Amino acid sequence: MLVNLVPIGLYFCFLLAVLIFGSRSITHPSLFLFRSLFPSWQFFHGLGRVPRLYYRCKKLHHESSGILTPAEWSDWVLYLPKMRRSLRYLIFNPEVNLKLLEQTLIEQLTRDCMNIQKDSEVSKLVSYRMVDRLVRKILRSQKYEANEFQFRIMSPELGQDLVTEDDLVLQSPNLRLDRE
Repeated sequence: MLVNLVPIGLYFCFLLAVLIFGSRSITHPSLFLFRSLFPSWQFFHGLGRVPRLYYRCKKLHHESSGILTPAEWSDWVLYLPKMRRSLRYLIFNPEVNLKLLEQTLIEQLTRDCMNIQKDSEVSKLVSYRMVDRLVRKILRSQKYEANEFQFRIMSPELGQDLVTEDDLVLQSPNLRLDRE
C-alpha cells in the first residue's frame, strides 16, 4: 500500500512546487507526450474566444443513369457533440471524456495556428492531422456520400451566435474523402 502512495505523493509534491515557483511553457516536442499526466489550468485565465470546428462536404448526387456527379458544397456544419446525461456518468464517463478531449484538440490546434510562422507549415502540425482525422471520422460515421470535404476553425467571442469571417482561425484546403 505504501509503495502505491509514494508515486502519488511525489506527483502532488511536484504540482505544489510548480504552483509555488511558477512554470514555463513546454516547448520541446518530446515533452508534449507528458501533457496528459499534468492538468491544464488555462481555464482560469479568463473568458474569451471559444474555438469551434465546422465542416462541409461535396455531396454526390445520383442521376437517373446511376452515375454519381459531384454537387455544390454543403453548408458549414458546426461540430458540437451531443452528450447524454446519466447518473452513472458521475463515476464512469468515457463518452463525455472523449468529447472533451476532442474540444481540447480543437483548442490546441487554435493555439498552434497562433504560434506558427507560415501557413504552409500548418498541415505538418500533429494537431492539424488529428483534427483532419476527427472530421473524417465524423463524416464516415454520418455516412455522407461525399468525395471531398473541408474543415475550419472559427473562434467567435463567447456568447456570440453569429460567426463572421473575422473569426476565422484556419480553413483547410479541399481534402479527399476516400471510401473504406
